[in-house]
Amino acid sequence: MTATERYLESQRAYRVSDNLIFAFGQDVADAARDAVTLTTWAAEAHAAHVGVSIEAQPDDWLDTCEKTLAKLGWVMVERAWNTAYEVPDETQEGAAKRILKQALGEHPMTRGLIGKLQVAGEWPRRPRWAGLVEQDANGVPLLTSILLVALPAELVELPTAAVPEAPPRHAFRLAIWAARLNMAIFETARPVLLRRFLEQEEAGNRP
Repeated sequence: MTATERYLESQRAYRVSDNLIFAFGQDVADAARDAVTLTTWAAEAHAAHVGVSIEAQPDDWLDTCEKTLAKLGWVMVERAWNTAYEVPDETQEGAAKRILKQALGEHPMTRGLIGKLQVAGEWPRRPRWAGLVEQDANGVPLLTSILLVALPAELVELPTAAVPEAPPRHAFRLAIWAARLNMAIFETARPVLLRRFLEQEEAGNRP
């Protein structure tokens, strides 16, 4: 087994990087898991190459990643941004957990995904792209993901009747992005992605 294959094998349960944490359903085939790993790696690498940061420019970072993924075979099903203001007596972490559960549904993998985010540290203060990868009725990989960005406290608008002693409110921007993978398109890019991935690994500069 090559180093690249070992890396791909290690990502069977979760695809984890500095910015991306995706949980895979048990019915997702190995080829589909490899495809998700390679295409998201390429998307992150391209964003880093053009100097777009998930922390400083989450909107631009997501747009850049989506454009790369689209070229590699991901066909968007849904894309939406919205801002969710939270109740005053809820902690920021509690609010983030609730939003994730609402966005991803009562899925058995959601709890593990949240656990991985917490282990990664600096969450939810630091934005991360997280989601679930499943297989649809036609055997096509389906990615349902969210990018949760915590807004600074000074940007959170309080009700006009609020008093100075009111508990802090927390706000998030939530990007929902769902897409299906066209494996035929991906297969044309696979050899190039594998070669570039191996080059990065050998250079000790994997993003």
